[in-house]
Amino acid sequence: MKTIIVINYTKLCLSELSGNKIKNFVEEAYNNNEKTLFDFYGITKFATSFFNYVFGTYILKYGIEKYNSLIEVTNLTELGNELYSKSVENAIKQSKMNSDEKVRVENFFKDLEE
Repeated sequence: MKTIIVINYTKLCLSELSGNKIKNFVEEAYNNNEKTLFDFYGITKFATSFFNYVFGTYILKYGIEKYNSLIEVTNLTELGNELYSKSVENAIKQSKMNSDEKVRVENFFKDLEE
């Protein structure tokens, strides 16, 4: 299992901008089918938008089963864990939407990536 020490790449997990490098590691995990642990030790500032951008997009794209087989997180603060869990929960709900709703959500996340 590969381990990513998040604080080595960003001190704040607040936005898409701060998540760009971390998202690249998630993409790499999917491309290489490699289990990856994201260690958030030392980080105290979090926002849901960070987790939606970094992790939620992959749950929507590949499903929660594939996500759980490749991605683990550890050492989140209580707030970080709450926001991460909410992001995962929302992505799972969105993945169960009908196809028209799904297209709208996917377009929203696609716009975030650009």
